[in-house]
Amino acid sequence: MLLGELDHRVKNILAIVSAVVSQTVKTSTTPEAFAAEIEGRVQSIAKAHTLLSQAGQGEMALRTLITTELAPYDRQEGSPVIAGPDVALTPKAGLALAMAIHELASNAAKYGALSTVSGRLEVRWTVTGGTDNEILALDWTESGGPEVQPFGAVLLDRNLSSSS
Repeated sequence: MLLGELDHRVKNILAIVSAVVSQTVKTSTTPEAFAAEIEGRVQSIAKAHTLLSQAGQGEMALRTLITTELAPYDRQEGSPVIAGPDVALTPKAGLALAMAIHELASNAAKYGALSTVSGRLEVRWTVTGGTDNEILALDWTESGGPEVQPFGAVLLDRNLSSSS
């Protein structure tokens, strides 16, 4: 039974990595860019799995996930603001959100608020609805940096639209 569960989880992880590699190949302009992007995305998956393992119950806390993904951007002045109620995420939702937060943070560091000393980032969320139909609303707000430009959100759309 344990081996069956392990086999299932490994196959799921490999499917996610395969999808990430396929999408990254389509959007990378150079081999160097591909290597950097794929490394960051795979590390994000690894961090999310570490959080799942530490929780031991197959769930992870949204606050811990966001804090972990934004840790590289923590600075004395102007550290990201992270605020919202406690939310336990399923493994599927946790992995999807980990990838989304990683993509948003990477873009903010390259082109947005996290690319300048004066830039600020706030990540806030709320939960509405009843027990059977809770809705998570997450606000990612950048200020004090370059004007935010739209970017290719294919990876975000695919990950978030299929993970409940």
